[in-house]
This record gives sequence, C-alpha cells and structure tokens, in this order.
Amino acid sequence: MKFSVIPEPRTFQISGDAPVFFLNELCNLRADAASATAESDLLAFLEKVYELTPLIGSGKDYIFLSVDPTLPDREGYRLTVQEHKVTITGADDSGVFYGVQTLKQLLLQSDCALPALSIDDAPRFSHRAFMLDICRHFFAPDAIKLILDAMALHKLNVLHLHLSDDQGWRVEIYSRLLLAQIGGFRTDPAYGGKLYGGFLTKADVSDLVAYAAARHITIVPEIDLPGHSIAALAAYPALSCDGKERNVTSRVGIHRDILCAGKESTYEFVFSVLDEVCEMFPSGMVHIGGDEVPLHNWKQCPDCQKRIRDEHLADEKALYEAFMRRVADHLRAKGQRVFAWHNKELSPDFAGSIVLHHWNRPPETDAPYIDANWRVFYFDHSHGTLPLSAVYDYEPTAEGKTPVGLEACLWTEFIDNLGKAGAQTFPRLGAFCEGAWSEKEAKDYARFLEKLPAYERLLQTLPVPYTARRQANPRALKKLLLSLREGGNWVRGALQRKFD
Repeated sequence: MKFSVIPEPRTFQISGDAPVFFLNELCNLRADAASATAESDLLAFLEKVYELTPLIGSGKDYIFLSVDPTLPDREGYRLTVQEHKVTITGADDSGVFYGVQTLKQLLLQSDCALPALSIDDAPRFSHRAFMLDICRHFFAPDAIKLILDAMALHKLNVLHLHLSDDQGWRVEIYSRLLLAQIGGFRTDPAYGGKLYGGFLTKADVSDLVAYAAARHITIVPEIDLPGHSIAALAAYPALSCDGKERNVTSRVGIHRDILCAGKESTYEFVFSVLDEVCEMFPSGMVHIGGDEVPLHNWKQCPDCQKRIRDEHLADEKALYEAFMRRVADHLRAKGQRVFAWHNKELSPDFAGSIVLHHWNRPPETDAPYIDANWRVFYFDHSHGTLPLSAVYDYEPTAEGKTPVGLEACLWTEFIDNLGKAGAQTFPRLGAFCEGAWSEKEAKDYARFLEKLPAYERLLQTLPVPYTARRQANPRALKKLLLSLREGGNWVRGALQRKFD
C-alpha cells in the first residue's frame, strides 16, 4: 500500500500491505491530559468525515495519544500502527496534534484500514507562517477560521494577521474607537461607490485567538507604522503632518501621507494602540510593519524638522529609524518580540535587534530573520507567473545564514472573497508547507505532484475553495525571469511604486 503525506515525514516505513488496524464506531480513543486539543481535533474530524460519534469503545482497536517529553525534537511526533493499535506520541502537545494531522491523511487514503507502519517526524523550521492581509479587503471571522483550519492541516503554526493599512483599519481599539468606526470603511468605486469594509471586534479577536490556540497556531498582529496609515489618518487627522482631513483610500500602492514623527501626540497614539493590541493578542509578538515609507512630507513638516534638530539626527532617514527604535523599545519593555518588514533604510545595528521579514534580499546581519521572499511566497501572484514548482523548489540562499522560519503571504489588493483566496493559495500552500516542515533532502517535486490527488481529497474535508494546479504560461515565465534578473517586481511595480 502506498501513502502520500504532505508535508513529507522525516522517516516513513510500511511493513506489508495487509491491514492490521480498522477504524469503526467500536474503536477506542484514549488521550492523556496534555493531548486534549489533539483528541478534540481528531474526534471532530471523525464525526465530520465518517460520522463516527461517539466512538463506542467496546471493540479491540485502539488509538492512543500521549506526550513523551523525552522525544528529541520540539513539535516532533512518532506514529506507529500495530495490530489493533495506533499510537501517536509527541514531544509536546503540538507534536501529538501534528501526528493527528498525519493520521487523517492515512485514514483518508486507506478507507480506515491501516497496515503496520511507523513514522518519525519533526519540523525543519520552528516558524511556519501564513500572512493574511485583511486590510485591502476585509475577511470576516468565519473566513479566518477556515484559513486556520487549513493551516492546521498543513502543520503551520503562525498566522500573521495584517490589521492596518491605507485601505482599512481592521481591529477595534477602545482607546481610539474611530480607528475602526471610520478607518474600517471606505467608499469604493469598485463596489458601486457604496461604503465598504468591516473590522474585528474585541470579542472576535478573543474568539479567533482561542480558535487558533486549539490548533496550535499563534496569531501575530501587524499594525503597520509609520507608513500605510491613511485609514488611521482618516479617523484622526491630527496624526498627519498637515492635519488635513482625508478619506480612507481605495487606491492600492504607496502613499505619501504617513504618521507625523515630529509630534509627541503621535507616539502617545501609537503606544496606546499597541498596548491594547498586546492585550488582545497574547502571543508575545507584534509586527510593526515599517516598509514602504515615503519621507517627502517629513521634509516639509515643521514638527518633524524640529525633532530632527532637537535630537541631533542627520536627516529624515535617521528620524525614521528613531521612530522605529522608540516603538520597538516600548514593545520590548512590555515583553514583546518585535517583527518588521525588511527596509534598507534600517541600520544593521537596529535591524539586528528585531526579527525582520525579508521579502526581497538576504539579510545583512546574523540576526534571526523570516524568509518571506516575494518571488515565490507571495500567493497573490498569478499561477502563470508563479508556478507551483517555484514555490516547491525554493531554498533560502543567504550564505551561512539560516532563517528561523518561512512565511507565505496573501496580499489582497485584488482578492475580495474566500473563493479567490483559495484559488490563489492552494495547492501552493501544500508546496510551501513541505519546504517549511520537511528536510531539504526529503523534498522531491515529482513525488509531490503524485501526492496532489490525495492532497485535494484532504482539502475537501474542510472544505476550502481549491483550484486545480495550472500550467505556467511560457511567455509569463520569461517575463518573470527577466524581472528577477533585473531585481524588480513587474507584477506589482506599476501599482505599488506610484506616489500621489
């Protein structure tokens, strides 16, 4: 019997074809206290897919779930099938949970009759993330939950939630209620000029954090600073350099209107917002954006120029770093780990003090970093310009430097519903998770393609919107290769490099 498991396990041995374990309503399921989330997840799967609820437990076939802290690898697990018995042992509770995700795939491919086998598995990277932009287009809690369900099947453990941008502010802040009430909506010509948008309430966030935790996923919130801030400026015009009223924009791209770094009131605003964000998201990690920050307005702003003089800064670039340092210091004082997008304007000293998401080029320091290479991990790119093979074959290339993890990103400028999101994300997420979980030596693209039918069946258990793998367009590929050689991004360039 042949099985397909995504992501590819570290070791997988099968002893014969004859089934030795049979799943049915008489099966026993036993779990220790540490494996409660894995037990609940497996029971929900068995009820939904096989209508096995409750398990009567009077038969001779057993499933055992337990934690053994002596196992060597954090998040690792061992899965064995012996006569009448399936055993999943994790190094921790997350390991047991990931073992259950593998068991689901085995059951789907065997009609619940498993031969003797053994799997020993653990992740390659500790940070396996998916970034969802809910600013350009709002995704409601139920849609985010479905994405969390899909992440769990792929053994991903971090949801990077992009919560603020020029086109929308997507989380309720009690100390600044207008952020969501005004910044969460825009008049969009694409939707007949009607008011369009939405935001997550604090109750929504609490529910999502718990839902994610039950799937061993940590939610990392991103409040983009000091650029990508027009939604905030629409709610609180005094945060800008000129204090003028403006509307939440529907236009994509980079905008000159950013937070004023000269006014002390800006820092008071930022700190109060981030304090609430830290309370809502107990991950101990906050992303503060930091990229694509035009400095034009600061050059004309009396407040920014005064701060440059008072703090003996060289220029607006130095003011930008001073802003980022102050925000990062505030968060670190609260025990937070600070993330930001890579920006060439940041000095190596400061860049080394935070965790950067490198979306373009390898890091210049030895500090921990996340590899979010736009060429292969930005799933909003078309299937023609970003073929599945490019996602699968990618390996971090920074010489002598290993990232703490990989991150796939779904920017939603042109993705306004879950169907489009699914069409862009799958099966790419399967290719991505194999690179994030499996060892480099275990990757084999030809074998991965053979897994796709079984992978599609797994996705149908959610279900998630799924688009069959598309062949790359040769002309589009040629254009992509040219853009890589020139170091540019032709797909997004025309849209995101035009200023007001």
